Amino acid sequence: MLATISMAQSVSPEQAMQQVGAPALIIGLLIGSVIAALIIGLLLKFVGASVLGHPVKYGSAFLAIFVVVLIQGAIGFAIVFGGVVDMSAVSVGGSIVDQIMPFGPVVFVVSQAIGLLIMAWAIRTFVKGPSDEEPSWSNAFMIAIVMIVILIAFNFLMAQVGVGRQ
Repeated sequence: MLATISMAQSVSPEQAMQQVGAPALIIGLLIGSVIAALIIGLLLKFVGASVLGHPVKYGSAFLAIFVVVLIQGAIGFAIVFGGVVDMSAVSVGGSIVDQIMPFGPVVFVVSQAIGLLIMAWAIRTFVKGPSDEEPSWSNAFMIAIVMIVILIAFNFLMAQVGVGRQ
């Protein structure tokens, strides 16, 4: 969702908000959350099934990812519009470190830790098996770690291909 804001990297977050508008950002976040949940929910279904040893309902995986993306998107907007991250200072160099950590290592580590906690909570809360059993906290953290590693690798591969770059 920060891609919407990063399109206007030469303007401040306040100027981007005025150009795009708060309702458009919220609608974009909702649409992005649904699209991400449709795709990544399928991945969660398979990862969850392999860790738990039984099938995972797609609807519960979709809901878990939808909630995670919504929460992380809202946190991302708050970080950018709160001035914690300066979008004009984003490092978009060609090195591997710049591609994996465009906001720097501290922001990367903190965001991944927060993302792990949010994803583990969502998996524990929403992911259900065939008879509506929920995973234990240890299984939820294991699934969340696998998902985050896969998503970091996917984001890195997308950066290698040039998706999102101008």
